[in-house]
Amino acid sequence: MSQFGTFQFNTIQFDGAPSETTVYSTNVVVFDGFSLSDNSSLYLMKVGEPEPKKDILSGNVPRGDGSYVIGNYLRDKVIPVKCLLKKSTAALFDQYIDTIKQNLRGFQKNLDVTRLSDGAVRRYIATLQNGETLFDRSAWNLTAMELDFSFVVKDGLGYGRDYTSVSAAVTSSPTTLVYENMGTYKSKPVVTLIFDSASSVTVINVNNTTTAEQIQYSGAISAGDVLVFDGEQETVTKNGTAVDYSGGFPFVDVGSNNVRFTITGTSFNAYCTIKAKYAYK
Repeated sequence: MSQFGTFQFNTIQFDGAPSETTVYSTNVVVFDGFSLSDNSSLYLMKVGEPEPKKDILSGNVPRGDGSYVIGNYLRDKVIPVKCLLKKSTAALFDQYIDTIKQNLRGFQKNLDVTRLSDGAVRRYIATLQNGETLFDRSAWNLTAMELDFSFVVKDGLGYGRDYTSVSAAVTSSPTTLVYENMGTYKSKPVVTLIFDSASSVTVINVNNTTTAEQIQYSGAISAGDVLVFDGEQETVTKNGTAVDYSGGFPFVDVGSNNVRFTITGTSFNAYCTIKAKYAYK
């Protein structure tokens, strides 16, 4: 019995929804599973949400006034987290400093920050950058000290932990799906086409007409084939095997995006999904 078009096949397998529920910490700041706000040993005092640095590529106009701009790109985002470390004895205090060092040693790990206003979680890929000065302290207080953590995010962005997606059956060409990006920066989508039937299908073009970016696969498509345009990994696969493509991977910009599917063929029935994680700068 074919599972094409069913919830289990289309949504669970290809839309990014997990087959098992993932249990996340409910604490405000968590690095690689370790809480910096457990209100038992570490008490959160401040967490910042600065803009990432922006690199504007420009130069002076030769023999003229002003300057020209080639482009601009996001660079490092540094997230400050200030905590109070407090223990009942000096021995427990020193032991917990070792515990912190053990748990913050990771490189490029998940830093989850929960917004208190709405409970939304931003996930950053971060590294602690000031460990060498973090534990400098005065000898007069052996059981409490303020810790100013500094986490660097090299791509400058935070993301939602879960995907949001839109899906629809496509039986005519062209067909447009609308994806709404509710983040504050453009995201890289994963576009999946599952072909329940296909007759003489030779070209599949995915075009975000809102941003004028498009990508295309040229080759024979048969019933049962699964074609994935993975903007996160920047690969195109057919039934799990990498294939050649032309064009570039479209982004989904902030707001509404019109993504047009153009399929060249005699007849077809495809289930199309666009999924992405909201990005925040």
